[in-house]
Amino acid sequence: MGSSPISLLFQVKRLEPELVTPASPTPCEQKILSDIDNQEALRCQTPFIWSYTSNPSSKEIDPVQVIRDAVSRSLVYYYPLAGRVREGPNKKLMVDCNGEGVLFIEADADVTLEQLGDTLQPPCPVLEDFLYDVPGTYDIVGTPLLIVQVTRLKCGGFIFAMRLNHTMFDAVGLAQFLNAVGEIARGAHAPSIPPTREPPQVTYVHHEYGDENESQAGSVIASMDQPDLVQRCFYFVDNRVLVEMPNNCTCNESERNNLNVPLGFYGNAIGFPGVVSTAQLLCNSPLEYAVELVREAKNKMNEDYIKSVADLLTLTGWPPLTLAGNNFILSDNTRTGVGEVDFGWGKPIIAGPAKSVNLISFYVRDSNQEKDYGILVPMCLPFWCMKKIEQELKRITTEPVEVISKQDSNTCLDA
Repeated sequence: MGSSPISLLFQVKRLEPELVTPASPTPCEQKILSDIDNQEALRCQTPFIWSYTSNPSSKEIDPVQVIRDAVSRSLVYYYPLAGRVREGPNKKLMVDCNGEGVLFIEADADVTLEQLGDTLQPPCPVLEDFLYDVPGTYDIVGTPLLIVQVTRLKCGGFIFAMRLNHTMFDAVGLAQFLNAVGEIARGAHAPSIPPTREPPQVTYVHHEYGDENESQAGSVIASMDQPDLVQRCFYFVDNRVLVEMPNNCTCNESERNNLNVPLGFYGNAIGFPGVVSTAQLLCNSPLEYAVELVREAKNKMNEDYIKSVADLLTLTGWPPLTLAGNNFILSDNTRTGVGEVDFGWGKPIIAGPAKSVNLISFYVRDSNQEKDYGILVPMCLPFWCMKKIEQELKRITTEPVEVISKQDSNTCLDA
């Protein structure tokens, strides 16, 4: 990883935000979001950031113009993204496909990628410079579904940053849309994968959701407002990551190969399979016990399970997650395709979520240029919990913990 400047002063000059609409007329209709999209945990705005170096073959080409045009043409195919989310009876979400467009911001910064160093990595202290927080756009309902800022740098590179409405897609769906933008930016007439929003009886026990009478104050969204949370970003090399398992741990699992998701589907295909254990059993058992619980939860994420989640949410009115406010959600973003987005300047150097979200951790690659496979693990947790994790990680780096699994009888995970 590159060095991070302790103090970096630079200026960003932005033009007024503008609406970019589909390049040609699109259907005017309403699309009901799936019951998976409708989950309370997904009613949030998520920022992503990408950095690109200058390309000698593209020296005379303006990335702002190229990307603005490609977004407009891509919205012809992904036209629901140019609409607005509305809320119907019983809090059911739908997309008003009205072609209003997405917000686009053109900017210039008197700084280089080298000077920025690691400041673009989560929790990205310079995010507000490269992604303008447009007033009045943070609600989930009735606001632009995407906000994009493209910032030219004085080194010839540029920063592409985006804030998205998570009810519309997950990271894999986002990667599909942006790769379509990239294909069109590089000269294609249409995306190679045509998009679809057609989504794939409660047949499983879902420990991850509370009952319909559980207080909404305990929802994941409510937990995001906790004032005593602190942010840290841990760095691991050689693709070995260890995370301390709390007594109720939720894994965000989006293995689409197991879900038989239709080709081109870009909506959410996310489940939160939960595991249950008593605190006494968890504390008195070896680490293998917790690892096996999580592995078993991940293994049951298949097409039937995700359909069961959708049916449960419909029948129970989209309940909050169990023990909400005390959940810690883990999401692996290293294989979503977000790091493959190429607008004509090659793959990005930095790509992924721009910051940690309260009580949610996104695993991201540290850089596409690193020879060693490094993973960044940004976390946002209560202060006391963060201190405990820091202590445990320091202990584990000098005293590797042995993990015995059925697949491998002698595997060590160390930071």
